[in-house]
Amino acid sequence: MNKILSAMAGHEEYMLLCLVVILLALVATFFMNLFSKQLKFFKYLPGLSLIMIGMVSLLLVLNALFAASSLNNILVAVICISAGLCSLIFALIIGILTK
Repeated sequence: MNKILSAMAGHEEYMLLCLVVILLALVATFFMNLFSKQLKFFKYLPGLSLIMIGMVSLLLVLNALFAASSLNNILVAVICISAGLCSLIFALIIGILTK
């Protein structure tokens, strides 16, 4: 546990940014589900769009993946893909609970 805490020390702003983006994705998914009762696919759009943004950001730096100049795109990719996956799982849970 101490190794994990020491590895995360100094990166609190990235963890906070990731949590904020995940929470915004969950809120967007909830409101998309709330406002579109007839269109069941709408609730998956925030998650799918975030995953697509993350994949495009990752594909842009695929040739220079280990260069220092591509760290911002890798950060965007990690945050968007993780928020997109959380949003898709949340949409799936909402879909199961409303049946």
